[in-house]
Amino acid sequence: MCDMKNGDQFTKPTFNFTVMTGDTIPDRSLGPTRDHTSNSSSGGFIYWNRQLPFIPGDNGVVEPSKTIQQNTGMCVRFAYYVKMLYALIDEYLPR
Repeated sequence: MCDMKNGDQFTKPTFNFTVMTGDTIPDRSLGPTRDHTSNSSSGGFIYWNRQLPFIPGDNGVVEPSKTIQQNTGMCVRFAYYVKMLYALIDEYLPR
């Protein structure tokens, strides 16, 4: 994921992400209770509370509280966690 956009040519996001912790997440059943890196409930992760349906082209923005110094050799790596209360699945089976 080293081709992330830096916001210089910013388009308005469809949604904003929030930095949460295992202690601050609004619904503990929907998110990790511990940070992947530090294995602590006070470590941060990006949280997106999104209702279905998803629309192609949906996007979001993360605005960190601290400035991140950029350099040309920088690469961002992260783990992700996905959980839903429900899912809508359309299945098309051959007749």
